[in-house]
Amino acid sequence: MGSGDIPPDDDQAKTPRKQEGAFYTPAFITRYIVEQALGGVLQVRFEALRRQHEAEATGTARKALADPSAYDLTALNEPQRKALIRF
Repeated sequence: MGSGDIPPDDDQAKTPRKQEGAFYTPAFITRYIVEQALGGVLQVRFEALRRQHEAEATGTARKALADPSAYDLTALNEPQRKALIRF
Protein backbone atom coordinates (compact mmCIF):
# COMPACT_ATOMS: atom_id res chain seq x y z
CA MET A 1 0.00 0.00 0.00
CA GLY A 2 1.45 3.36 -0.99
CA SER A 3 1.53 6.47 1.15
CA GLY A 4 -1.52 7.98 -0.58
CA ASP A 5 -3.65 4.83 -0.59
CA ILE A 6 -6.69 4.61 1.66
CA PRO A 7 -6.65 1.54 3.92
CA PRO A 8 -9.42 -0.93 3.15
CA ASP A 9 -12.49 -0.85 5.35
CA ASP A 10 -12.50 -3.67 7.94
CA ASP A 11 -15.63 -5.18 6.35
CA GLN A 12 -13.99 -5.14 2.92
CA ALA A 13 -10.86 -6.85 4.25
CA LYS A 14 -12.77 -9.78 5.74
CA THR A 15 -13.37 -12.97 3.79
CA PRO A 16 -16.94 -14.25 3.51
CA ARG A 17 -16.25 -16.91 6.17
CA LYS A 18 -14.99 -14.30 8.62
CA GLN A 19 -17.95 -12.04 7.86
CA GLU A 20 -20.26 -14.96 8.73
CA GLY A 21 -18.26 -15.86 11.82
CA ALA A 22 -17.26 -19.27 10.42
CA PHE A 23 -13.74 -20.39 11.31
CA TYR A 24 -11.84 -23.62 10.66
CA THR A 25 -11.11 -25.80 13.68
CA PRO A 26 -8.59 -28.62 13.17
CA ALA A 27 -10.04 -32.14 13.47
CA PHE A 28 -7.89 -33.14 16.47
CA ILE A 29 -9.20 -30.16 18.46
CA THR A 30 -12.79 -30.95 17.47
CA ARG A 31 -12.36 -34.61 18.52
CA TYR A 32 -10.95 -33.55 21.89
CA ILE A 33 -13.79 -31.10 22.55
CA VAL A 34 -16.47 -33.64 21.60
CA GLU A 35 -14.83 -36.37 23.67
CA GLN A 36 -14.61 -34.11 26.72
CA ALA A 37 -18.18 -32.85 26.32
CA LEU A 38 -19.93 -36.10 25.39
CA GLY A 39 -17.51 -38.93 26.19
CA GLY A 40 -18.76 -39.67 29.70
CA VAL A 41 -22.44 -39.46 28.78
CA LEU A 42 -22.01 -41.73 25.77
CA GLN A 43 -19.96 -44.22 27.76
CA VAL A 44 -22.67 -44.50 30.44
CA ARG A 45 -25.44 -44.87 27.85
CA PHE A 46 -23.47 -47.43 25.84
CA GLU A 47 -22.80 -49.52 28.96
CA ALA A 48 -26.51 -49.44 29.91
CA LEU A 49 -27.44 -50.53 26.38
CA ARG A 50 -24.80 -53.29 26.45
CA ARG A 51 -26.20 -54.61 29.78
CA GLN A 52 -29.74 -54.55 28.38
CA HIS A 53 -28.67 -56.50 25.29
CA GLU A 54 -26.69 -58.92 27.44
CA ALA A 55 -29.81 -59.66 29.51
CA GLU A 56 -31.85 -60.28 26.34
CA ALA A 57 -29.20 -62.25 24.43
CA THR A 58 -28.77 -65.99 24.39
CA GLY A 59 -25.90 -68.40 23.72
CA THR A 60 -22.82 -67.09 21.99
CA ALA A 61 -24.06 -63.50 21.83
CA ARG A 62 -24.67 -63.44 25.61
CA LYS A 63 -21.14 -64.70 26.32
CA ALA A 64 -19.62 -62.15 23.94
CA LEU A 65 -21.56 -59.30 25.55
CA ALA A 66 -20.41 -60.39 29.00
CA ASP A 67 -16.80 -60.32 27.78
CA PRO A 68 -16.44 -58.61 24.38
CA SER A 69 -12.84 -59.76 24.07
CA ALA A 70 -13.81 -63.43 24.56
CA TYR A 71 -14.07 -64.06 20.84
CA ASP A 72 -11.91 -63.28 17.87
CA LEU A 73 -14.52 -62.66 15.16
CA THR A 74 -12.21 -63.96 12.46
CA ALA A 75 -11.97 -67.33 14.28
CA LEU A 76 -15.76 -67.84 14.43
CA ASN A 77 -17.77 -69.70 11.84
CA GLU A 78 -20.60 -67.97 9.97
CA PRO A 79 -23.50 -68.96 12.33
CA GLN A 80 -21.49 -67.84 15.34
CA ARG A 81 -20.70 -64.46 13.74
CA LYS A 82 -24.36 -63.99 12.85
CA ALA A 83 -25.38 -64.79 16.43
CA LEU A 84 -23.00 -62.13 17.75
CA ILE A 85 -24.03 -59.56 15.20
CA ARG A 86 -27.78 -60.24 15.73
CA PHE A 87 -27.82 -58.76 19.24
